[in-house]
Parts: sequence; structure tokens; C-alpha cells
Amino acid sequence: MKRFFCGMVAAMILIILAPVASLYAHGVTWDYSDKKSYGLRFTYDDDTAMKFSEVKVYGPNDKAKLSQVGRTNETGYFAFVPGEDGEWTITSDDNNGHLATADLTIKTEETPAAGGGEPAAEAAPMVNMEKALGQATKPLKIGLVVSVFLNLALAFKAFGGKKGAAGQAKT
Repeated sequence: MKRFFCGMVAAMILIILAPVASLYAHGVTWDYSDKKSYGLRFTYDDDTAMKFSEVKVYGPNDKAKLSQVGRTNETGYFAFVPGEDGEWTITSDDNNGHLATADLTIKTEETPAAGGGEPAAEAAPMVNMEKALGQATKPLKIGLVVSVFLNLALAFKAFGGKKGAAGQAKT
């Protein structure tokens, strides 16, 4: 009976703890940004797109320090969201001897609301449901782990603890 119980407990531990391994991993998510992005289209002289060309973005503080790397899409477009105002340099290289360089001055300007005076009301932020649900399940996962260990402790106490007065031999 005791061997059977130990085997059942071991199987139960394996079945319950296998999904818990995912607790140690982290997920990825996305969020909507309403910051202004800047798009550029890189083309050849005949107006054909520089498809999938390598793009490098250099920020305003250090022209030698690379800020972002990417590729144009199939129509030659590339977009980025600058982190600060200043003179940004964006290059597009097709690795066949064609290099285009764009110097873009970014200056954030506050736009007054229609009618002047008062600032425009901000739009309500969009909610990322996947992110919200993922955060809501964290307490459930933690509770599952705690309950597994509490149940194991109770099982060992009930079936594997010291024998009580009834189990001792009389002298």
C-alpha cells in the first residue's frame, strides 16, 4: 500500500509540475504607441523602389553611434519613431553599390487645439487584451504552485509521518 501511494504521489507531482515549468519563462507582448513616426521612401533614379535594402539610423547626439537598423519594405518604405529632437541621419544601402542618405530634422511642436487656448484632450489609451490577460493569470499560476506544495505537505504528514500511539508496540 505504501509503495502504491508513493508511486501515485510521484506521478501526481510529475503531472502537476510539468506545466509549472512555463512559469520560469517570460513572454513577449506589444503595445500601441501614439508617438509620431517618420516614414521615408528610398528609390533609384528611375523611381523603382529600393526593395529590402538595409537601413541605418543615426541619432542627433552622436553621428557615429548607430541608433537603429532595419530594412525597407517591398515598396522601398522605412519608418521609425525618433526618441528626441535633432538632426537624424538615415541611410539605405542595397549592397550593390547604391547608397542613399537622408538628413531629417526632427522638431516636436505642440499643436494647440482648435479654438486656441486649451490643449487637446488626449485619446483614451488602447488596451492590449493579451497583455492584460497574461498579467491576470500570474496570481493563478503562483496559487497553483503554492497549492501543489501544500497538498504534498499534507499528504506526507498524513501518510508518511511518525506513527502515533496506536502504532507503537505495548511494553
